Amino acid sequence: MVVASVTGNPFLDAIFGGSSGPIRAGQRNEFHAGLQQAFGRYLVVDGDYLWKYTHNGYDFSDLLNTPIFFPIGWHNSKISGFNARVSVPNFHGFTVLTVMGHASARYFQPQVGGLGTSDGPVFSIDHDQNFQQTSHVQYQARKRAPWVAFNWRYDSGLVAGAVPFATDTTTPVDLTGLSADQ
Repeated sequence: MVVASVTGNPFLDAIFGGSSGPIRAGQRNEFHAGLQQAFGRYLVVDGDYLWKYTHNGYDFSDLLNTPIFFPIGWHNSKISGFNARVSVPNFHGFTVLTVMGHASARYFQPQVGGLGTSDGPVFSIDHDQNFQQTSHVQYQARKRAPWVAFNWRYDSGLVAGAVPFATDTTTPVDLTGLSADQ
């Protein structure tokens, strides 16, 4: 980490032909625009658009897929996306809520900090979300009665770690060895 974040490092200069300057703090502009509309007493729809621009976009990198991480920065980043929420307030004991969205995160070269080995065009980060959704359905017969609920969550981004998988449709997958974090 020290070698990767030092300015003018002779070791890195000899290997990579130069090293980058120190990582500067990022400056961000973020804008939201949204609408909310009720349709009668039983349906509410919200929509929101997000645009975020960061100069000196910050991230972290790892060393050869090891648990050794160090801070890096990018020239800038642009993140944009939308969110929508549809909710049904209490209708004869039923309450329904679903939230969905899309986000696109793009980073621009050059890299500052780290080993400085990356070079290339604009790229999307690995946890870019093409679609995410959370839904909640709840039923309560009376105001002070017990209630029953069901939740559903879907994320289209990359999985954060190794997950067992089947190579064909007939092989069962044993998930009993996974921890709560996996």
